Parts: sequence; structure tokens; C-alpha cells
Amino acid sequence: MDDLGKRIKAARGYASFSQAQLAAELGSSQSTIQRIETEARGLKRYEHMTLLPAIARVCQLPVAWFYADLDRLEEIAMQDAREALEDAVSAVEDFAEDLDRKADQ
Repeated sequence: MDDLGKRIKAARGYASFSQAQLAAELGSSQSTIQRIETEARGLKRYEHMTLLPAIARVCQLPVAWFYADLDRLEEIAMQDAREALEDAVSAVEDFAEDLDRKADQ
């Protein structure tokens, strides 16, 4: 299985689609989905222009996700999550301080 095929399979999994369900959403066949997920050649040249954007749309992912460095994306997502958590903790602390001030008044 090539990298693009692996990513298409992963995208289908994230969207909780079987091969047949994804094919139905795309107006394609289950055998086409199976071929692009498992064969080394993956998508044919013309399918990159038509089928891949449709798969991305149905699976609610940007087309770039299929080509991106997933380790780097995970690192960025973790950093964003850490920053969001820090912001949430700060907001709770600020809220607690406001409550304390109001209680003292």
C-alpha cells in the first residue's frame, strides 16, 4: 500500500465509512476505493484531480492532509492543544479571582 493509499484508508476510517459507504458517497465503486487504498500505483493521474478532492470533502479533510507531513501536523496540533489548555486554565484562574474580589466586597 502506498502512502497516499494509506492516507485515503485512514481518512475513510476517521469518517467511519466502509469502502462501500465511501464509494456510495462518491458515486464510485467499492472496487475503485479498494484499488486506490491497496495498489502501489494508487490513484491514476486523472483521479488526483477529481476523486481525491471528493474524498477530502466527504471525509471533511483538506486535500493537503493527504500530502502533508503527518508527524509535523500532529506536533502542531499538540502545540495548539497545549496553548488552548493554558488559555483555559488562565481564564478559570481569572474567573476565580473575580469571584474572590466580588465575595470580598
